Amino acid sequence: EEGNILDPNPQLAEKTGYTEAELAEMKVWDLDREIDPTTAIEMWEGMEVGDQERLEGSYERSDGSTFPVEIHVRCLDLDGESHFLAISRDITDRKTRERELLYQNDLFRKAQEIADVGAWSYDVEADEGYLTEQGYAIHGLPPDSDIDPQTSLEHYHPDDRETIERAFERAIEDGVSYDLELRLVAADGAERWVRTRGDPLIEAGTVTRVRGTLQDISG
Repeated sequence: EEGNILDPNPQLAEKTGYTEAELAEMKVWDLDREIDPTTAIEMWEGMEVGDQERLEGSYERSDGSTFPVEIHVRCLDLDGESHFLAISRDITDRKTRERELLYQNDLFRKAQEIADVGAWSYDVEADEGYLTEQGYAIHGLPPDSDIDPQTSLEHYHPDDRETIERAFERAIEDGVSYDLELRLVAADGAERWVRTRGDPLIEAGTVTRVRGTLQDISG
């Protein structure tokens, strides 16, 4: 009820720089700077024996530095009293990868906007497609539009539609890449020239996915 750390293991001491004796004099929120005491107590009070909770926090080392952790908390019955076992794992590497991925995605979005290039992907087995935000913009559609590969192909100029349909079909059936410059008619009726590329991904001799780009080259 008071959040006291009763029995820290040597690994926690090693990771945080505190001694086991020092940790045993601390409360949970002295170690985890992201935990609000009131919220923590409410969580414990709502747990019954055998219940488990997963959360993320930030442990503070003895030198004042911090590191992110994933914590699994389990309610135990020890001599008729509820205690909580917390197993924590350092997730610094995972958080670093997540930040790098967010940065890369942001960089990718900016590159798309500058070059007016959209990217797309089509899962052959699931018959599902994905189009980036800039790809929707080239089609003249809002990002939340419901668009599948067939609908996208129908946006091409009638005189060019057979060409792109044949190229897309060959990519799926024969694993043949394509790089074409064709006319696309946006949702508002505006006609623009685009460069469309498609590259099949082949696994165990079968095309599982086709990925590509769509660039507005109208000038």
